[in-house]
Amino acid sequence: THIDNEAYNLIVLYRKIAISLAEQISLSLGKMDLKQALIAAHTLKSNSAQLGAMRLSEMCCQMEMLIQCGKLDSHESRAEDIYDEVLNVIAAFKTVAPQPHTA
Repeated sequence: THIDNEAYNLIVLYRKIAISLAEQISLSLGKMDLKQALIAAHTLKSNSAQLGAMRLSEMCCQMEMLIQCGKLDSHESRAEDIYDEVLNVIAAFKTVAPQPHTA
């Protein structure tokens, strides 16, 4: 299956920012910077949903709700789960969206 250049470029951009956002969630929660953690979770949630990574989007949505409610007792394991799922999504994109052929 081949995809067009625009779709490919979106996936490349997602690959670049998704890991950074997952790391930001973890680092921000570690510093108890809830505002930054919330922004990163929200951004990753939206970006993932736009590209069809619905499981990851839902995980980020749950993280958002936990941050907003102040329920941070399991934030480390949840942040690790989000990071692991980002890696899974990126691996899946590499198999379904290899670099498009140029004419």
